[in-house]
Amino acid sequence: MKNSNMGYLALDVDIYPKLIEKYPELTKEVSIYEKEKGGVCRWTENKSESGKNEFDTYNMEKMDRKSKEILENIINPKYTDIEKTLAIYKHINEKVSFEMKLMNLEKEIRRDDKKSEILFNDNRSRIQMLNQRLNRKQSSYNAIISNRAVCEGIAHMMHYMLTSVGVESKVIGCIGKNVENTKTPYKERLNHAAIKVKNGENWYYYDPTWDLGSKKLKNIFKTKKEFGKDHTLTFREEEVKEPEIKEYSNKELNQKIKKVVKDQKNMIIGKEERITRNDNKIFRGLKKLYNKFGITREEIEVEKENIFDIGLNDKEMFSKQHQDLNNQKNKEKNIEREEI
Repeated sequence: MKNSNMGYLALDVDIYPKLIEKYPELTKEVSIYEKEKGGVCRWTENKSESGKNEFDTYNMEKMDRKSKEILENIINPKYTDIEKTLAIYKHINEKVSFEMKLMNLEKEIRRDDKKSEILFNDNRSRIQMLNQRLNRKQSSYNAIISNRAVCEGIAHMMHYMLTSVGVESKVIGCIGKNVENTKTPYKERLNHAAIKVKNGENWYYYDPTWDLGSKKLKNIFKTKKEFGKDHTLTFREEEVKEPEIKEYSNKELNQKIKKVVKDQKNMIIGKEERITRNDNKIFRGLKKLYNKFGITREEIEVEKENIFDIGLNDKEMFSKQHQDLNNQKNKEKNIEREEI
């Protein structure tokens, strides 16, 4: 919708994956709109009672592109909804960290009335950038791009990725009440964020923040009753019904987790093998150019970097192969001189 008071087009982050899938040229069209109208399109993501996160189209596209790259490496198209959910949860568990640094900085600022006044009322660009940085710790953008966020950003990351693969979910507000499951002192744990995911006709609860870095996932696929033992839920969850029969036992869940972890390793190995095959094809092509036109090693290095982005190990391999080619070429020249 168009916000006439603020002069920008407000769109919900949730609709971006579906819109891009249905209308691939959307980003281009929005950019044209921004240019012609002089306004800015803002993709918004709700952020509890304190406000909302907003992204321009450039950053929205950047986040979506990174999300798709991750999903390509962890999701098999044949996965069921529960397997998709566990694959995304496991990725967050292994790759994302809690943003303690920005959290502590914000607490320090809020404890000082003078600093708080400057932060929330000063219009200088440097102050605004700091305020934006503090707010983004609660966003899916920070979690996906930087692999760091607080509980709400982590829950939003999981929600965005699930939406991208067609699984229904909702970020929920709650209060964590089990001191053993979190390092945050009880008196400071006023707000927390988790996520509920629909599986079949039932909703199940997950807390990815509490499982960050843990080898054993204790906060997955919980019924409302089970989740309520460690979390105080809001009145919004009253309408959620308990499933008559829980669809998967802990043993079945562990088997599915092992499956997605094994699949992810195989996907990585397969990708590395494809890269190696591509590298070999590129090298053979460059070798032909070298032999035919006498292109120098340095020129091949430049062309190789332009054609394909390779890692350090690949660079060492190519350097060794090019060195071998140079040695072979020098031997041929020496033989020619000796014959003359």
